[in-house]
Amino acid sequence: MAYEEYWHRPQSDDLGRIVIPVELRHLLSINTGDGLEIWQEDGAIAICKYTPACLFCGGSEGLERYKSKLICRDCLGRLAALCYPEEGNSALDG
Repeated sequence: MAYEEYWHRPQSDDLGRIVIPVELRHLLSINTGDGLEIWQEDGAIAICKYTPACLFCGGSEGLERYKSKLICRDCLGRLAALCYPEEGNSALDG
């Protein structure tokens, strides 16, 4: 079953919960306990599996949290070099 072919109309309960059908969870590799991101986009609710990644490069190694945003150590070094060029940081050389 292709992603575009799947259509479901769940009902929300009195707490606003909906059930994501097992077929769709399998298709999107969503397992019990996985984090989800939910947002509003063009008048619709969008849901995707939460995958931690750097805000700038999308990398998943060496992540640090800054004001609820994830940034990898490499990008942090590059930002530091931009903010403090007098420190001689060579992070921009790569």
